[in-house]
Amino acid sequence: MSFLKLNNYAVPIAADSASIQRNRTGRTGRSWDSAYTMSEKYGKRVITATTVPLTYDEAVAVEGLILGRGHSFSFADGLYSSRGLGPNRGYVAEWKPSGGLDGKPYLDTELGDHIAWTMPSIVAGNWCIAAWVDWFGDWQGWVALGNGSTTQTFYRWGTNGSHGGSGGNHNGTPEPVATFTSNFDISTGSSFSVKIIQNQEISDMQIFPYHPTKAMTSSWKDMRSASTYINLFSPLPNLYLSGDCIPDDQIEVFGTINDIDYVQGSVDGTFHDNLITIQFSLEEV
Repeated sequence: MSFLKLNNYAVPIAADSASIQRNRTGRTGRSWDSAYTMSEKYGKRVITATTVPLTYDEAVAVEGLILGRGHSFSFADGLYSSRGLGPNRGYVAEWKPSGGLDGKPYLDTELGDHIAWTMPSIVAGNWCIAAWVDWFGDWQGWVALGNGSTTQTFYRWGTNGSHGGSGGNHNGTPEPVATFTSNFDISTGSSFSVKIIQNQEISDMQIFPYHPTKAMTSSWKDMRSASTYINLFSPLPNLYLSGDCIPDDQIEVFGTINDIDYVQGSVDGTFHDNLITIQFSLEEV
């Protein structure tokens, strides 16, 4: 078990940098006989830690994860994201309360249907879309990375279901982006828009305004070797915290960045004078 995991990703933590404290909410005072009294309503744990030195690309991804940037769609209560982003008007698609990943709710689009979400805060730059897609009877983990309207890289995890042996099992190696772009249309202009354009069943989708590292995407989408799924993604901006840093299996936290420093060091045998360490806090919600 890793020491500190956020949404199943093991955050690389510097030795002896982590601490935990409990913030208590309530009133304190003195009774009529001067005895000390406290009326604690509840206590929230706060974990503070510092990462090991990271490259710039790694630091951007870890910062985006800790701050919960992006939108998460569990489809548990409809077609809105955890931040309240709803689909564009005029969509043709159906929300179904069961039958998706692990029997959970999902989005169903038939041939000729369409649905899109527009995010004015993301005009251009790097993005990532991660989702569970029903591919010929098998729920596959799809991850696409791009910039602007261009899809640059596409990974997927899972089998081919009833589609048979075309390509065998998928283990997260890069695949042709045409599989993704024939199902998802990414457009940019005055805003960033994601449109589903094919008949698909989609469960648990995330849209990030940054490029996660391969270690992150691998931890989010398992390889199905044990026929099991990880927990669904957290309701951003909140995160799921697990690991040896807490006695619980998992708690929900809100992340903040306290400090960012530049340091010198070596990564994979190469010296860098611009590595980055991130000090952050995770408060129980």
